[in-house]
Amino acid sequence: MLKRRSGNELHPQEQSLLIGFINNLVKEVLRINREKINHPFIEAYQELARPIIGVDEVTDFSECDIYAMQSLLYNDYNSFTLCGDMMQRLTHHGITSWNSIQPYVGNMKLMKMTTSYRQSSSLLKVARALYSDTIGEEPDYKAYMKSTKVPEPLTFISTNESTKIDWIEKRIKEVYIAYGKKLPSIAIFMNNKYAIAEFVDKLKNTDFILDSGIEIVDGSGGNVLESNHQIRVYPIDVVKGMEFDVVFFHNIDNAIGDTELIKRYIYVGVSRAAFFLGITLNSDRQDITKYFKEGLNWSKV
Repeated sequence: MLKRRSGNELHPQEQSLLIGFINNLVKEVLRINREKINHPFIEAYQELARPIIGVDEVTDFSECDIYAMQSLLYNDYNSFTLCGDMMQRLTHHGITSWNSIQPYVGNMKLMKMTTSYRQSSSLLKVARALYSDTIGEEPDYKAYMKSTKVPEPLTFISTNESTKIDWIEKRIKEVYIAYGKKLPSIAIFMNNKYAIAEFVDKLKNTDFILDSGIEIVDGSGGNVLESNHQIRVYPIDVVKGMEFDVVFFHNIDNAIGDTELIKRYIYVGVSRAAFFLGITLNSDRQDITKYFKEGLNWSKV
């Protein structure tokens, strides 16, 4: 049963702002007065404060959130490290520039990533185009992998769900053969986690998946135990930090009307893949498909 809201609850950003304000006030009191002071705010700070704090995917957090995080640093010596990519911001309240957090982090030293060690040059080319079109700046990173003999990312467009699943099955078979009849690490991302269970049932009953004994796993609850003979299907909002040889986006245009958000989702997916990327759509969205090749298989692109 859902608890009825009284209308007096604090907004999460208000909570962050108050936590930051209280902790910074406590730190100022402790800086002036080294004597033991009994107060619940001071005791809470002393219990939770740390000399080193690191925050990953920081672009999903607001300025208020970052203000609260830095307030938990030790007074006398501390280190505050923030990592993130502005293009991977998937929240509406996340920061939009590094300059916006300068007042909360003090003497900030900005270090840019210049080399991508994960992705092929073909995938990085797509990532760079998505970044520059959305952010309005040219990214500085380049691919560590120098080989140009790498597959182009593919799109497949159809309104028929079974046809798209068959296409994914054939692409899985294609990479299975390319890897010497061994299964590379493969993940399938969907933006509707409630559709994952039905998709898993349909894919695992296709001919090649049944014959090869490959397991299709529902990852809607988050990360699952990795196996050498399974393909995992995830909602897009849990995949940051993961890495796979092959990534599929299934029905990326379902339930998302915001072109920029779709581009950000695809950018996150591109950054999860090392070599192969396949995307299925319901319609020919030129704002999305312009970044990819349309084809029935990777070998003929």
